[in-house]
Amino acid sequence: MMLTPLFVPAQVPILPAPASPPPRPPTARRKTLAGASAFAGFPVRSSPRLKAKKRRLPIAQLAEKLLCQRLDIVKEGDSVTEAAIAKFVQMFDGRLPDIAIAALRALFRLDCDFATAVEDALLDHGGAAALEQAADQANSA
Repeated sequence: MMLTPLFVPAQVPILPAPASPPPRPPTARRKTLAGASAFAGFPVRSSPRLKAKKRRLPIAQLAEKLLCQRLDIVKEGDSVTEAAIAKFVQMFDGRLPDIAIAALRALFRLDCDFATAVEDALLDHGGAAALEQAADQANSA
């Protein structure tokens, strides 16, 4: 019985190999956190369209202002002060007022049909006991 060898000498190629450029050195990539560039001292990058808007406030402060206006902490046109932030934080010390719940539901679009369907499905799956258990866990934390 004759065994075939595993390795055979390489044959000379018929066509020459194409010339390839030498490999480039790796470029140093910046590591960024999405959304945290303005807060962590990273340079803020934006498109020319957004730069042309010339906003007076950064987007985080605009969101803060919108939230305080929707929760009726500051009036339209007023600025968000430390006192307004303290009032916002104080809202979460106990049970939320109905106006805060309504504003947060509207802000996060929880009154839509899809959110209601998800809530109903969770109630069907876990029942009212699941809500009580979730409330007990939140209170013990």
